[in-house]
Amino acid sequence: MRQSCKGVVRSSYGYAATGFPADRCESSERGQSMEDRLMFARRPNAFPAAAICAVLCGAAFVCAPHAARSADKEQRAEFLGAIVLPDAAEDADTRIGGLSGITYDATEGDWLFVSDDKNEYGPPRLYRARVLMDHGHLAGVRFTDVLELESADNGWISDMEAVASEGGTLLVTTEGNWPEHEQNRVLAISPKGAVGKSLPLPESLKIDFDARTGPRDNKGLEAMALGDGSRTLWLGLEAPRTQDGALPTPDHGAMTRILKLDRATGKEEASYAYPLEPLAKAPAQGKVADGPGLDEIAAVDATHLLTMERSWVEGDTNYVQVYMVDTARASDVSGQTLLDDDAIEPVEKHLLVDLNALSIPMDNYEGLALGPKLADGRRLMLICSDNNFNKHQKTIVAAFAVDVDTTQQ
Repeated sequence: MRQSCKGVVRSSYGYAATGFPADRCESSERGQSMEDRLMFARRPNAFPAAAICAVLCGAAFVCAPHAARSADKEQRAEFLGAIVLPDAAEDADTRIGGLSGITYDATEGDWLFVSDDKNEYGPPRLYRARVLMDHGHLAGVRFTDVLELESADNGWISDMEAVASEGGTLLVTTEGNWPEHEQNRVLAISPKGAVGKSLPLPESLKIDFDARTGPRDNKGLEAMALGDGSRTLWLGLEAPRTQDGALPTPDHGAMTRILKLDRATGKEEASYAYPLEPLAKAPAQGKVADGPGLDEIAAVDATHLLTMERSWVEGDTNYVQVYMVDTARASDVSGQTLLDDDAIEPVEKHLLVDLNALSIPMDNYEGLALGPKLADGRRLMLICSDNNFNKHQKTIVAAFAVDVDTTQQ
């Protein structure tokens, strides 16, 4: 594995550090050693509210590309590099952080990141960014705009978890909140940030706060994708509904569900049992753990999806895997409960990337999206971590080239 070096790039917007494999770093200033040119420039990682800004968000750490671990004999994923964004300024008006979802905007050729900030470090918002590639490697992320959301009814629009964009459609999910009696929602967003009405959702996604059934608190609509020209809306629950079974443990996994909806009507066209892995490691005495949970989905074609699972063990690390999922032969479990029933055929899933097998910093990875085709026909895939605005966590963006040609499976 090649080591990385950092170079400081001066632009009209300030300094930023971007990383390149060490054997490709070249000096633009003759006579200077590489060590002389390595420095960190302090640049607040924030946007003035409601302004269009451009900032090269640089890396405190950049990991050089190498092969990603895949379950298939033929390599289906290649790691293209990872960038750790600088810590945000404490007094910034709008801080970059809490990145819980990503989507690729093919119309504009850039990416949208959604923050799950609960109105603590700024208003509900999305960030627009350009991904900078250099000879097939991730070289930087340029944040170009912040879209602050405005709700006509001042409804609950914080704790956004997923974002999807296709054909001019922009949607975000908000996760249900049991103490506040807030339902999971899918909201349409205008190009100027105006929040429309909630999209119709099936009864299977409703929380009955009195009976304490439905999607669990803070484990609801974590994953979303648009497909079939925005006619299909895919939604994933982070964990099983209370009536669908228990949460994962080190001894056994669990069954959550992925729903296929008609986007216009909210009709549940199908619902599939999704098998979550067992918790990778039991926490030490006095420690806690969370997950695994279904954190993100990306549509590949009419029956195939990419999914991200994430778990956390206190005092240990996060565990994150990306899978290729096939729904074609799965049972339709619409209207059914107790998804651990042996008669139910869950979706098929195959490991695409095990992040813990890579030499990158592990953190709270939550966002995943498929982007444009690369020159060799593979797709660019981005993942990002949610730092929870915690000084002990980092905001990381990582890139992969993935083979999602399902005809070769």
